[in-house]
Amino acid sequence: MDAPAEPWGKAMKATAEITLDKPIDEVWNFVSNIENLGLWVEGIEAPKQTSDGRTGVGTTYHSRYNYRGKSFDMDHEIYEFEPPSRLGTRSTDGPFAYNASLTLAEAGGGTRVSNTVEVGSDSWLTSVIFAIGGPLIRRAMRGQLMKELSTLKKGILEVRPTPG
Repeated sequence: MDAPAEPWGKAMKATAEITLDKPIDEVWNFVSNIENLGLWVEGIEAPKQTSDGRTGVGTTYHSRYNYRGKSFDMDHEIYEFEPPSRLGTRSTDGPFAYNASLTLAEAGGGTRVSNTVEVGSDSWLTSVIFAIGGPLIRRAMRGQLMKELSTLKKGILEVRPTPG
């Protein structure tokens, strides 16, 4: 995963992992559905595909992102799409640069999910904060990613397959 493009030269990266008691295809179908992002990714609201066609590399989508009481428009792009194991997204417009990558692997009848995010700085001040508070910020980012994965686990376990 390339670092997010941003002018100030600093980025923070964190990873969290969880094992879900669901088969990899079921997890993939849930996480690769853009409309489900708002169900488990903190701050994402009303995600909607903006490009035509099936979901894959190059697919774009728009969402609202809520952070610290403010709401921002964000545009995103899928840069990696390898069913059922890898999904990578990045921001193309919005308040900050990010790359996110989900890796899925079979794990004893369930699925191991690894969630990695790399967030770019939006200003020289943020770069300084990243430099000084790096370990604390990474720990907070890992905590946030773990919270999202726990929400994903709850959401996946509550989803009932549609008869068909």
